[in-house]
Amino acid sequence: MIAAEWARIKQAEPAWYWICDAAHYGDLYQVCAFAAAFRDHHGWRFPLHIIATSRTQADVATLFGRCFDSVSVAPGLQGSADDWRQFYAQSALPAFGLDTPIVIFPVLNPANAGMWDFVIDDNAMSVLPLIRRMLVLPSHVAPSPPPLDADRQLRAEALCVQAGMVRGRSVVLCPYARSDQADATAGFTLLARALQRAGYTVLTSVAGDERVIEGTAPVKIPFSLLPDLAEYAGWIVALRSGVADVVSSAVCRKSIIYQSFHTLRNWSLAALGLCRDAQELVFRSGLDAPEDFVNAVTGGVSHARPERPGISEALPPARSVRFSDLNFLNLSEFLRVKWFRGNNVVLRISDVPSRRHEQAWRSRQAAIAALIQRAAAKGWQFLACGDGSTAYYEPIEAAALSDGQYYWAGFWHSLLIVGRRFADGKLPEPVLAGACIAYGVDVRPAEALGSRAHRDRLAGLSPLCHGGLQFLDGWSDLEGWGIWSVSCLSTLKLLLPAPAAGPIAVQLAVTVAAFSAKMPVMAFAVTANAMEVGRFELGGAPEPHGIEFLVPRQAVQGRCSILLQFRFPNILSPLQQGVGSSDSRTIGLGLHRLRMDPR
Repeated sequence: MIAAEWARIKQAEPAWYWICDAAHYGDLYQVCAFAAAFRDHHGWRFPLHIIATSRTQADVATLFGRCFDSVSVAPGLQGSADDWRQFYAQSALPAFGLDTPIVIFPVLNPANAGMWDFVIDDNAMSVLPLIRRMLVLPSHVAPSPPPLDADRQLRAEALCVQAGMVRGRSVVLCPYARSDQADATAGFTLLARALQRAGYTVLTSVAGDERVIEGTAPVKIPFSLLPDLAEYAGWIVALRSGVADVVSSAVCRKSIIYQSFHTLRNWSLAALGLCRDAQELVFRSGLDAPEDFVNAVTGGVSHARPERPGISEALPPARSVRFSDLNFLNLSEFLRVKWFRGNNVVLRISDVPSRRHEQAWRSRQAAIAALIQRAAAKGWQFLACGDGSTAYYEPIEAAALSDGQYYWAGFWHSLLIVGRRFADGKLPEPVLAGACIAYGVDVRPAEALGSRAHRDRLAGLSPLCHGGLQFLDGWSDLEGWGIWSVSCLSTLKLLLPAPAAGPIAVQLAVTVAAFSAKMPVMAFAVTANAMEVGRFELGGAPEPHGIEFLVPRQAVQGRCSILLQFRFPNILSPLQQGVGSSDSRTIGLGLHRLRMDPR
């Protein structure tokens, strides 16, 4: 059935196809939030079609309509994980690539076979690493909210007026969840009465034969209008379901109710990178009193997502402050008086706003730069954590940030400033440090195949770190000979054994993905610490090319690392080059070995 339906919907022109088989509405939203990043990373040259298996799924996908060239429904594209494995085997199609159905439900996608329990249950992580894995996206890529749509806002406002809502003084209750059949109506009933006494207009979101909470008005809300409707109402209170995912981008008060701390740990909106401004709390129906539910919601109680095992134990005692509470107008006085009286103090800055909020991002850039400079002047260390699912902190150099090298800084959510006592290399995991590179020694990435560092990379716990090399962004998985770059921009960090005093020569043995007349040579430029150090044009060859460049003194003096970036103006996958391969990765440069020598 899958094969027949796929033959019916596949178009003649090359395109990407996302298949929403079996995805719950929240699962679908979580993947669609990566649609813009998918297009940015894999290119906008080919159309992206999303095929839902129900009308309601399609309604969720239309929120991201500008990211997709079409949204359609094909109920025949439904099957189990075994059905899809059989389809790929019989059709000789890859699970990822152009002109192949990419199943975007993480449990069914073959790329995640055997990974669900390891990532979700064993390591207490969110589903983000599995989504990035099946979409072949770098580990730093974060979800994005749906684009604004003026027509959608008008339709939502009309529905609100029809339902009798008062702008900014209405509460929409969502007491039902498809994936959680717990009965929370007693708590929601008491909450509705308390809100009405406080002057709110209270409504219940219902679908099908769901029961309206006593004393409230019913409202049927299409998923495509939910974020705009929530903003008009002002407050939404929802049992954890797909509604919470869809409403995550709304600028309003959001209270999300979880039935267990296990669910909160793995599926909170913060853990999924969807938002950090929601009130998220646990209420166990049948165990907790309904009155406690009312007090918690109206009182703004929020239960913090438990840290991954090991993070809290690994870090020294820290003082914590929210980013929004920092006084950056008088930064020096703030740091001197309030926090850093001793050498063993750690300041943890949490809830750093997302880069997608441009005004907050610009102010944050200046604030973080000032923090790093202050820390560096006193010999302190500055560390950053990527997102809610990241299990490691990465040391950040002040010069690198001021040079604009940390373009992924937009995805930091937690920052640490560490006193001298902890900045001497004794910080335990999960700080991403790794061994330093040894001068005059060949480093071969393939030697890390199957290692602990490789397993952490596969699980999305950290970038691949081996022999003083950190493959931060734009790299595929290891192979028996080395590793391919898979982006127009690939970043490799080299950890130096000591602050550099002079220029450093770098030698690489590389293969390039120039396989056909469509791409007879591969052109690329290399920058080191934001300074261009070489331009190369290499043709395909059976043996690796040897290339060499010099990182000048002004780019490296006093620095403890070199950030190499490989920029490719034009890349075609082996599939696009027409060499009889189904490999749709945008591979550019294959790194066999690297060697560094001071000059």
